[in-house]
Amino acid sequence: MNGAHFRDNHPEIVKNFAEGYAPAAGKFRISITFDAVGATILLTTVEDLARWNQNFYDPRVGGSGLIKQMLEPGKLNNGEFTRAF
Repeated sequence: MNGAHFRDNHPEIVKNFAEGYAPAAGKFRISITFDAVGATILLTTVEDLARWNQNFYDPRVGGSGLIKQMLEPGKLNNGEFTRAF
């Protein structure tokens, strides 16, 4: 995955990344609705997203054991399980 990037410095300029713009006082500014944290700071390409998805069917990264563990339902405090995919 060569196009994936975790952006933890919001003003950072990221190559090949398109920003949204909004009008402001007769000009345009970058439209930032919030400063992202956690999983929402991952920037990726369509190609890398397709590679990630394919790994669930042909587990090259992490092996089949990791994929199985990622897909297991979680157990809640009340004993119920979350839904599996």
